[in-house]
Amino acid sequence: MKIKVLYEENIKNGHKNYTTIEIPEGDYSIMLDIDYEQRLAEAKPEKKDEVKRCETVQEMFDLLNSKEYNGWRRETRRIDPNPKM
Repeated sequence: MKIKVLYEENIKNGHKNYTTIEIPEGDYSIMLDIDYEQRLAEAKPEKKDEVKRCETVQEMFDLLNSKEYNGWRRETRRIDPNPKM
């Protein structure tokens, strides 16, 4: 299975540059279980029923990457990449 990972240093001026990783089939089920358990433990009691188990590793990485990207974008959206001198 191939998954796309977005690392923080690969975000250039709001453009996402992904790295592709190859994972052998079947090796990722434990990782999906651990991810689900961690997100369930971190969720507020009233939100626990909204936490869903990711079906694929790509879905899990997309969820993680969206949080990282949104945080980065929120902090840097007003910074002009080409300031006028």
